[in-house]
Amino acid sequence: MWKTFLPALKKHWALLLMPPSVALLVIGLRSLGWLQSGEWMAYDQFMRLRPPPPLDPRITIVGIEESDLQYLRRWPITDDVLARLLQKIKDQRPSAIGLDLYRDFPVEKGYPHLTQVFKTTPHLIGIEKRGNAQGIGQVFPSPILKALGQTASNDFILDGDGKLRRGLLYWTNGDDAQESLALRLALIHLETQGIKPDEQSEWLKLGRATFRPFEKNDGSYINADAGSYSQILNYRGAKGRFQRVSLQAVLKGTIAPNSFTNRIVLIGTTTDSIKDEFYTPYSGNTITTPDRMYGVEAHAQITSQILSSALGDRGGIQFWDDSLEILWIGLWAMAGSVVWWLRSPSLAILSLVGLESLLGIGSYLLFCRAGGFRWCLPPWPWP
Repeated sequence: MWKTFLPALKKHWALLLMPPSVALLVIGLRSLGWLQSGEWMAYDQFMRLRPPPPLDPRITIVGIEESDLQYLRRWPITDDVLARLLQKIKDQRPSAIGLDLYRDFPVEKGYPHLTQVFKTTPHLIGIEKRGNAQGIGQVFPSPILKALGQTASNDFILDGDGKLRRGLLYWTNGDDAQESLALRLALIHLETQGIKPDEQSEWLKLGRATFRPFEKNDGSYINADAGSYSQILNYRGAKGRFQRVSLQAVLKGTIAPNSFTNRIVLIGTTTDSIKDEFYTPYSGNTITTPDRMYGVEAHAQITSQILSSALGDRGGIQFWDDSLEILWIGLWAMAGSVVWWLRSPSLAILSLVGLESLLGIGSYLLFCRAGGFRWCLPPWPWP
């Protein structure tokens, strides 16, 4: 037996060493971050290929469009206009209002009126930009809303290629922590349904979801910035996944009388002339493509994800742990090495194409499954 086995082993020793060598090479390159950009590109492509879920009826955006700026003939909008806008929204009894506009000082006439609206709207949340740990990039909130405890962080975390793939839940700096605008609005809305955070949980637990904070080496990330409490953003799709009405339509009363009732209303700019836009996985493979998402839409995406996770409708993106990732790489290295045993070139090419197709389709189905598309694969043994 050994006389037969040893010559065969010597003859094919290179092929036997190929799978572990390739696997170690891939794992090594990946640990150095050299494959991160390629994995981001594949991630973005899968995100674009996913069938988008329906529009989220729980959120409405009041967008300040270019036509609104022409109608008002000025920017920023005055305190009087903002007060009238907020009052008309408030009259329809929304569950929460998110004001994604900086209002750290008065703007022309109407400040007393705006102050009165602020003080009589407890479910109105304003924004402040906290910036980095040194306070660089900070923008102060409305002093009225700050005194009322009705402000939240509107900061975003961008990846190294400038794209927005993570949604912030809490901005943190040591012991200092502040809820994000999306989380604050979701908490107010969920409280109307009797859902509150579980105070006994180590991580944020809301309803049927536990939000595990993003770690620096999750998924395709290597030594990423994980200083604040964030989650991978499970987008509902590109632009236009939420009902949107213009500021002008609200002021003129041309919208339906229940457009905002029991909904989260987000107010923000939706025009290219005011630069509040972000590159996302839907922007293409490079950051030079023109398709970007407005900041107010990005906040709506994060809010929608929190609501869907808490209610069990659609969870966030999940990751394998390191051991499963290493096993996955090892299995495909072994599968690829089988091709080298085939003596027929045509058969080898067909096998290679088949394996690559199986890898691509399988990875896509797993990605859909990890993003909450339950029809992709049965519950076990996939995550």
